[in-house]
Amino acid sequence: MNQILMMNNSQEKNKVKSKKSSGEPLETGAVVKLFAVIIIIFGIIISGNGVYAMLQDINEKKNAVTPTVTTTKQGSEVVIDVSTSAGIRTVAYAWNGGSSVSTSGQNKTQISFSTSIPFGSSKLEILVTDSKGHQTRYVKNYIQENEDTEKPTIDFETEGNNIKIIITDNVALDTVKYKIGNDEEKEVQAEENQDTLEILVPIDRGQITINIEATDTAGNVEKVNQEVKGATKPTIEVTADPSDLSYLIIKAHDVEGLRMITFYINDQQYQTDPNVSLNTTDFEFRVQVQRGENSVKVHAYNVNEQVSEFDGIYNY
Repeated sequence: MNQILMMNNSQEKNKVKSKKSSGEPLETGAVVKLFAVIIIIFGIIISGNGVYAMLQDINEKKNAVTPTVTTTKQGSEVVIDVSTSAGIRTVAYAWNGGSSVSTSGQNKTQISFSTSIPFGSSKLEILVTDSKGHQTRYVKNYIQENEDTEKPTIDFETEGNNIKIIITDNVALDTVKYKIGNDEEKEVQAEENQDTLEILVPIDRGQITINIEATDTAGNVEKVNQEVKGATKPTIEVTADPSDLSYLIIKAHDVEGLRMITFYINDQQYQTDPNVSLNTTDFEFRVQVQRGENSVKVHAYNVNEQVSEFDGIYNY
């Protein structure tokens, strides 16, 4: 009986040992399986993100807006116009594979700028980067045969109620187009080998815009958009006093207002305070002269710094 019990106890211990020893590999296998499942799930997530990003990139490229680039040759320059609804980040250009020049688009939908064409045959490369980072390349070829690359110059002068536009060129002018305010555009054709053109334009009081485009015979173009203020010069009147001919009456008038009057009777100078504006439209002064010949010079300045002069001789 005891033997049976002992044998049973021994078998029970063996069973327990067997269970313990067989339990260890089961726990390790479960961990391995769990780790494998985690790796698979992580791989699926990464793969899914990669596929999604790839599809997004393909979709963005498919829907990307191609910028419109227009290049216009004007004499020795090329005018580059770029437009895209996606917005422009930068426009970079280079001549003949040289250094690149970049212009910021500030995310505008349209920009325009110009660059000089090198002499001879040249290749212009343009790279447009839109606001989303998409890039588009353009290549243009040009031949510059004329060595005259200097643009005409445009200057302005005031002449009474007029504005004088002075256009000059180092070689010869071709045409000048100008527009005053809302008036129709006018064109002046230069004569052969003419290097200077002067256009006198009547300007009323107030601010007005003058748009001018001057082209020389080599095709170089200069454009100016100028704000000018119409102004008149003062008028001066010098007369003898009818009640006493030994006196002269000096009068000045300006519709905008007088600032200062300076005049000379022979070598004697008379002048209003240059530091204080007269602040009046009319000025009158009575001055006595000596017997004989008298030199009279008058300068009248208005508030717009327009000046009129009078130079005469009075015999008393």
